[in-house]
Amino acid sequence: MASLILVTRGVQQQRNIWKQFMSSQWFNWIRRPLLKNEKGEYIRDEKGEIKKGEAELTRVQGVLRPIELYEYVFPKNGVKIQNGKLISIEDKNLKEVLAMMNLQNSYDNLRPEVQPLLWLLRKGMKLKKIPNFTDIKNKETFQITDKLVPMDGMCVYPAGIKEDVFKDWEEYGFEQEGL
Repeated sequence: MASLILVTRGVQQQRNIWKQFMSSQWFNWIRRPLLKNEKGEYIRDEKGEIKKGEAELTRVQGVLRPIELYEYVFPKNGVKIQNGKLISIEDKNLKEVLAMMNLQNSYDNLRPEVQPLLWLLRKGMKLKKIPNFTDIKNKETFQITDKLVPMDGMCVYPAGIKEDVFKDWEEYGFEQEGL
């Protein structure tokens, strides 16, 4: 198999037609079965390589797997009410967002093939690495947030975080994080 990495740009309607077309293509594929003995062990030749049977023809469908870049904007710090006052809680919402995508145990230990791309994105976009939050490790998603969606069949790989400026925004009349 081969993976051709593509970047698309164009009218959405034409891109949808192209995606349907690419996803509906079938190809001939040759493979050879690895031979086993009666004990279920692979049979090896004098060089130690596994012996193979006759070539088989099968059909496989091309798969168009999108690789998309998203920026999710949210207030990083959470809020609690203490003695009738609003108190900011450092990184509370960031931890919740990680858990919403079931990343609380894996955001710092991702698949090796995506690590170079994420490093490149982090450097190119001047992102910070996500801090090591030991307080959410080994917790189930529901122990961190009640906002969740099934993530079966897809992966989310966080590249890093860009913190917005916290300042007096005179044009809006508030001191706040710039969302």
